[in-house]
Amino acid sequence: MKRIAHALQIAFEYCGQRMSDEVIADMATELNVFPAEDVIASLKRCRCELKSIKYTDILDRLPGQHPGVEQAWGTVSKAMNNEQVSICWTEEMRTAYGAAAPLAEDKIAARMAFKETYTELVSEARARRAMPTWSVSLGWDKTLRDECVREAAQKNMISQVYAAKLLAHDPPPREAVQLLESAKVSV
Repeated sequence: MKRIAHALQIAFEYCGQRMSDEVIADMATELNVFPAEDVIASLKRCRCELKSIKYTDILDRLPGQHPGVEQAWGTVSKAMNNEQVSICWTEEMRTAYGAAAPLAEDKIAARMAFKETYTELVSEARARRAMPTWSVSLGWDKTLRDECVREAAQKNMISQVYAAKLLAHDPPPREAVQLLESAKVSV
């Protein structure tokens, strides 16, 4: 816990933020449930990416955690009214998409509904210390689907076994089956 407290102090100093020892100790206690290496990596990202650090910024950058709201919207918005696209998403992203989809014609309203719902769901999940559960929503474009599945497996969002099932080759087109059957008959 001392390593995390020290890393917190350094990160806040990088950003010119003053934090009391009590706040640092409280944050370190909260973050102690995560592997220290992950917390330190998150704090390094915060130092490099942000001008000021909030507790949620640290959680958003922990490896294997829920994506931040903007990253989640960026993923989900690609599939809004586009059944061609495949996306890898968490249960919270999927539920928030459900709140945004009816408003898809008004992109600002859809985004606001998504952000409000997603932020609430992730906050509840974090309070329960629940890790994200990832799944893939398959679009009809096979090339985009395969890219999505491979990327999700590479990033360890989904297992290699799950990816292999999703990447299984499609059955041959009906015409090819008919040609093979007619070739058997003529032999």
